[in-house]
Amino acid sequence: MEPLLEELASCIEATAYLAAQDRAAATARERYDELVDAAYDAADPRHRCEALQIFAGLGHRRGIARALEGFACLAVTRGQAARALQLAAAATLLRHQVSAPLPQAEQSKIDQSLSAARAALSEPEGNDAWTAGSAMSLEQAIQYALVEQPPVS
Repeated sequence: MEPLLEELASCIEATAYLAAQDRAAATARERYDELVDAAYDAADPRHRCEALQIFAGLGHRRGIARALEGFACLAVTRGQAARALQLAAAATLLRHQVSAPLPQAEQSKIDQSLSAARAALSEPEGNDAWTAGSAMSLEQAIQYALVEQPPVS
């Protein structure tokens, strides 16, 4: 009877451990979702910086791409058309590298935001900005995103 009790105790212990892991995973996922939402929140760029730094520290390339897209959208609102296209191009390249395209609805939102940046530049300027962003290494794109640039008046 004693081996059966030991096995039961072991199963209870394992169940408790798995439950704790599930709670930890749920908490991590909630924080991840908060950071992803913050990556798009133009109201507080500090959250976007935090999200990008955390994703970069984790090597989470999908999260990095999402944060770069958030920085691109912020650049559009600040009148920084070339910067917006460079960051969007870097994010697009990264998404291509990890085979993680945006869902169509999200891609449409980004495209709509970037249309203002494209309209603000001549076609050659827009192409040059996109090419420059596509040529950035991951580290260069992250550093470029984190460098605060004043809005264009």
